[in-house]
Amino acid sequence: MSDLTVASTVGPCSPWPFECGCCKIDGASPAVTGAAIVAATEVLWAASGRRFGECLVEGLLPCPEDCPDVSGGSWPSPALIGGSWFNLGCGGGCVGPCSCNTVEAFLLPAPVTRVVEVVVDGIVVPTGSYRLENWRRVVRTDGGRWPRCNDGTWTVSVVVGKEVPQLGLLAAAELACEMVKACVPGQECRLPARVQMITRQGITQQFIDPQEFLKEGRVGLYMSDLFIQTFNPFGLKSRPRVFSPDAPSRRIT
Repeated sequence: MSDLTVASTVGPCSPWPFECGCCKIDGASPAVTGAAIVAATEVLWAASGRRFGECLVEGLLPCPEDCPDVSGGSWPSPALIGGSWFNLGCGGGCVGPCSCNTVEAFLLPAPVTRVVEVVVDGIVVPTGSYRLENWRRVVRTDGGRWPRCNDGTWTVSVVVGKEVPQLGLLAAAELACEMVKACVPGQECRLPARVQMITRQGITQQFIDPQEFLKEGRVGLYMSDLFIQTFNPFGLKSRPRVFSPDAPSRRIT
């Protein structure tokens, strides 16, 4: 498993941004508040399918894409498309993802959200001189060339993961606030307690066992459960992935 895959699946790289405009916390220390934000991030990250939250990965050592010129080779070239074989002709140049022309490119070890920086021999390559294709392939667009080998002086920094939606930020703030209140004396929190029925002054109230919320992948808070139900309605543990060798290859920039 690559460093990129680990960064996006093992756990959230950092707490989600805390946007607390819906609750007021008095008497809580920064340590308690910080711990609550981290805990709320971990809960909602897992409950939403482990797919939200961006991670910065630095110091990747790329290798140039092996794309030899086979213009002198034999044509046509067979290709499997939609379960059927076709003979494809090409006017020379590269075969495969390089299309029919030589393209300066390198492949990242796993899909990324964006390329932050490329440094070659201590010099930052201008962002306008390359583009990201299919979330993995970095293509030179200025006519320049990537180094033919990497001795440690060619590094790439990327961001992996998916940006947290606004509803997720509100949910994290709601959950973190209630976690803080649970730790501060005198604060009334809305986290479900393990009580099913209580009678006070002749009034009986019945509560749903919080274990029922947990079985359904919810936490018992409106904003948090709305976020989970919206972005992970089927309770998936992670983002599903499907691959077919017969699927046509498309270039996405």
